[in-house]
Amino acid sequence: MILFGIAELEPTDREYLLKNKYSCFIVQLLMAHLPQDQREKLAHILLEIEDEERSQRLRKDLMIDANGSRSAEVLIRGCSEETVNRLFSTCVLPQLLDYSSNPRSNYVVQMFLARITDSSLVKSAFEILRDQLEILFNSNNRGILLQMLNACRRTHTYEEACLDCVISILQHVLHLVTDEEKSMSVFIEKALAIEKEGGRVKINESNAQYILEGMLLDDPYCSVVCLPLLKLSVETLLRLFLSCSTGKRMVNVLIGKMSKEDQNVWKSVVVGLE
Repeated sequence: MILFGIAELEPTDREYLLKNKYSCFIVQLLMAHLPQDQREKLAHILLEIEDEERSQRLRKDLMIDANGSRSAEVLIRGCSEETVNRLFSTCVLPQLLDYSSNPRSNYVVQMFLARITDSSLVKSAFEILRDQLEILFNSNNRGILLQMLNACRRTHTYEEACLDCVISILQHVLHLVTDEEKSMSVFIEKALAIEKEGGRVKINESNAQYILEGMLLDDPYCSVVCLPLLKLSVETLLRLFLSCSTGKRMVNVLIGKMSKEDQNVWKSVVVGLE
């Protein structure tokens, strides 16, 4: 009933629904709570997929609109895989650097990078952004770097090159300049910044997310990150596990890379901590 009512609206009224500061939240609620098949249909209707010319104009407007960009994010999250790849290719890729630099549209780009599955699109995206990732990171568009690594990992594209970019950027941010400081063991320690505060353990969760993505890469690329972590003391790994959900995921990934005997020991330990 809701989808039929929205489909019967005039195109200008549907556009208003996406851009208005109040009604855009209705779109977000619908995309959060409708069943998956209805979310895909709603995204199809609101993005005017059947009218290619109007759809392209609308998407470009939404990308840079304060409220429209929020609507675009949730719609892309609900689109089918095929539609996401097509929209990224036709609408986003030609202006990828501009959109990635924009304080509004960069969040839509992040959603696209989190969802695209076509390795050729990921390859093109990385080649466009590669030399600009550090500038984007330093301009507070940091999610672009994380989602670029995520896209490379999922599509098995430029995994090593993208990981190298991430490590280099974080080393610069952490002011690691000597060869010793740039060693992976020192880098991991500085990036995670594990410390106790009162009765709880804290880590730099933002940096931890990049390290986790690196751990999830294919062999042998993941070993660059995983081997130094496996050399950490038991106490440090336990602190990492207790720090936050990202730290817990990191330790669980490490456990999966241990010998069967060590896996059994660690699983019994972490079960007791949960």
